[in-house]
Amino acid sequence: MNFKNNLLSLIIFIILLSPIKKNILNNNFVFSNTKINKENKYLSIKNNVFTIKINKYNNNIENINLLKYKDFQQNLLNLIKIKEQFELINTKKIKNIINYHKKYYTQLNNIKIKYIKNKNFKKIILLSNHTINKIKHEKYLIIKNNSYNINIQHKITNNSNKIIYIKFINKIKQPIINNNLNDSNKYKKISYFTDKKKYQEYEPENIKSENLNIKTKSGWISIPEKYFLISIIPTIDNNINYFNIFSQYNNNNESFNIGYKTNNITIKPKETKIIKYKLWIGPKLSDELNKISPDLNQTINYGILKFLSKPLFNIIKIINYKTHNLGLSVIIITIILKLITYPLNKLQYISLLKIQNIQKKINKIKKKYKYEKNEINKHIINIYKKYRINPLTNLIITLIQIPIFISIYNIINTSIEFKNSPFIFWIKDLSKSDPYFILPILMGLSVFILQNKTSKINNDKINKQIEFITSIIFTVLSLWFSSGLIIHYITNNILTIIQQEIIIFNKKNEK
Repeated sequence: MNFKNNLLSLIIFIILLSPIKKNILNNNFVFSNTKINKENKYLSIKNNVFTIKINKYNNNIENINLLKYKDFQQNLLNLIKIKEQFELINTKKIKNIINYHKKYYTQLNNIKIKYIKNKNFKKIILLSNHTINKIKHEKYLIIKNNSYNINIQHKITNNSNKIIYIKFINKIKQPIINNNLNDSNKYKKISYFTDKKKYQEYEPENIKSENLNIKTKSGWISIPEKYFLISIIPTIDNNINYFNIFSQYNNNNESFNIGYKTNNITIKPKETKIIKYKLWIGPKLSDELNKISPDLNQTINYGILKFLSKPLFNIIKIINYKTHNLGLSVIIITIILKLITYPLNKLQYISLLKIQNIQKKINKIKKKYKYEKNEINKHIINIYKKYRINPLTNLIITLIQIPIFISIYNIINTSIEFKNSPFIFWIKDLSKSDPYFILPILMGLSVFILQNKTSKINNDKINKQIEFITSIIFTVLSLWFSSGLIIHYITNNILTIIQQEIIIFNKKNEK
């Protein structure tokens, strides 16, 4: 009886083993249908600045963790999925989409990681290695330390005796609405770059009514946040002559895809073709983005004054190469700007002094022609002409300098370089407000002194009260300003006070 049971068990075992053996003989890779445990669903790949998790069911990148920006983990990077697929086109032009979900199940024991020893520590990962219908596919990820750029290569070998045509599809999937995120981390637009339209921005809501379909010979697609960016940059070479940027809206789960399709790639029998692209997943570091692709740093939103903000920020970075302190660099750029605009400030302050000198005469005219407004205006205009005073001078000079203030504001509040950047003592992060409110108090004091000096010139009690209240309000509002911005305002106010004293001193010597 035991012998029969053992024999029966052996026969059942041989029957169960036979399909596995057949698969091993016929394929370079065993496509297992076994379900992956939830705990073992993702393959984790990392360097010293990020960790990405790849879904083993479909080979999609589904989770991104930036190690240097841990306080930003509740952002859109963890909601985005990066998907790939191929269209295999036969002689009848029938498209057969090869899905990773069905074909490219990845197993840990089949992953090969190759290390190249150099200063930057480069890691090459063979993520997929499969043969389907005599078409061999290998996928490589190439990453290195201190870089948010991933180079991805797909190596397709045609071992059949027929010419095949393939089309590579790459897309970013993103939910449109997520109320769990704060406004600063929500993306506002998607962006792309083409050879003809150059840099373009597109509202995700518009995808509901109109999809993108743009042919280009160069460019990229991206989804930017305030500080971070996910971008795919295709490589144009002998295999890929152009690609089509497209968008899709999914009404079922309120999400959209932005992606691109390559031209048909011809692979002859026994021929191998390599499809390459770059993937940027990380902060908007302007210097690094510019190295990855032209105009990728345009995803940094400096607003309508970017023509002024970009060169100013470049100067700040040049200064920072020497100081290694962005707070000190902001102080230095403020001093430089104040020296450049000194002639304007001098003209503005002298105009205020002239108005102060004629104020008594204007008051006499107002008393003399108390009920005759036309006569008052006529005599005041004559006094202005006599002393060469243009009442619009102050307004014009202020309007000229406003773009500089706005540009500095945009630079400090938009550039990721200020994130986690310390200044001195208690200021550990220039992008955050002062935890002890010392800087807002110092700024309020500088505003009060400056307003007080102006009030003395105008000699107007009402203006004195208004300006005092204004300085208090400005101080309260600045409690939520970033430390870097308040440092700029304090420095500017102190320099303005110093310049005014210099102008008064020189005017006394002239007299």
